[in-house]
Amino acid sequence: MATSVVQVRVDDELKTQATALFEEHGLDLSTAIRMFMKRSVLQKGIPFSMTLPNKPYDGYQGILAMRQLSEETKRNSFCDVGRNQRGNCGSQKGASGKGYERMTYYAVIDTNVLVSAMLSAESVPGAVAAEAMAGRIIPLISDDILAEYEAVLNRRKFRFDRGAVKDMIDTIVRRGIPVDAGPSVNGCRTQRTLFFTRL
Repeated sequence: MATSVVQVRVDDELKTQATALFEEHGLDLSTAIRMFMKRSVLQKGIPFSMTLPNKPYDGYQGILAMRQLSEETKRNSFCDVGRNQRGNCGSQKGASGKGYERMTYYAVIDTNVLVSAMLSAESVPGAVAAEAMAGRIIPLISDDILAEYEAVLNRRKFRFDRGAVKDMIDTIVRRGIPVDAGPSVNGCRTQRTLFFTRL
């Protein structure tokens, strides 16, 4: 049986609105407050989220950061690698004067890597995308993969700038090597993404 009395000061308009709302649900104000307190104890915290809304994300900020990383990589790298060069940089001399070969990486870049890169250029996927845009990772591409990049990156839910998406895809096409899909691979999760595993 309830024996403690709790007094709360609230403004009249808030009390009126809350009372009307609770009555629509068949509750009086005291019952609603008791329910809030019991739920708080059960959850060991406030029983609802107390976060501030995020600012809408501007995907163009991510692409600008990747462009900057790409330009810095160009200035500091040994050569500019593209589809026509096939990653052949030749021997280079390091600070010690000793020659060394620069290793070139070839990769099929999953669409989720590009989504994550546009959301956060400072993330690991952002670094992968920047390396691909700079030509240090050579993307292996096909028409199916490029079509998926375009479809996913232009989804309304991401709110990425369409110009930024176009710039990213154009750079991947410029830097990438077109590859014909090979035979099917067993164990692929979905038919829709089978083209990633066939490259």
